Amino acid sequence: MTREVQTGSPVIDQFPAFENDGVSKRSGLLPGDFSPVVYRDGAVVALPVTITPVVGDTGEYKSVFTPDADGFYELHVLVVFNGEIRFARYESVTELTHDLAENARDQANKIDLAALSWPPATNSLIDRVANKDGTQTFDRSTDSLEAIRDYLNSQLPGISGGIVNINSGIAVMQADLARVLGLLHHNALLDNQVYDGQGQLSSARLRVFDSAANVPLAPGGAEVGTQEYAIEAEYAGFGVVEKFTLKQVL
Repeated sequence: MTREVQTGSPVIDQFPAFENDGVSKRSGLLPGDFSPVVYRDGAVVALPVTITPVVGDTGEYKSVFTPDADGFYELHVLVVFNGEIRFARYESVTELTHDLAENARDQANKIDLAALSWPPATNSLIDRVANKDGTQTFDRSTDSLEAIRDYLNSQLPGISGGIVNINSGIAVMQADLARVLGLLHHNALLDNQVYDGQGQLSSARLRVFDSAANVPLAPGGAEVGTQEYAIEAEYAGFGVVEKFTLKQVL
């Protein structure tokens, strides 16, 4: 895991030194019992590293070094008596992410204070935008926010008219769609059929309705559909259609 640190500030870390059994800790080691090496971006850099026992002689040791430039660092510490190497990774930056976040929150709080406080401070952002004449009263001749409001109000009638036109267009499209669906036998009823002597359909009425609920339960009657069509057919012989017409009458 890489730890974020600040360039130019001491980096303090802690690590244990174990006996050869790998369990018991070795206390009493001196700086000369360690061999530290610092790498920056994959290359060795000559930076001083101090290693001292943690207070209490617990077998824990403290390492300290100071990164001198931004970059990725690794600290390798060789424990001489057992040949173990302890290492840690760091990313050194000029300004810590935590500090950036704190600064951002501080600026956001200042913006909120400037924007929400009333009456606004003289020459503050809200004072300049909302009250250009300095009287803290809205006037469309001097204040930009009121000028924007007046302009929007002047445009609303045209916007409303456009919405009415759109609604009218949608209504026309709905009627056309109902007609198309009816011709595909969607919510339609065929009645008033007339047949010739050979049992072939010679005329009929086709009605299209705007919903299934409005379709009559039985043919005939005085119900009026959304659209109505007259069907006529002529034959050249049995089963041979010579002419077929479908005319809208309503």
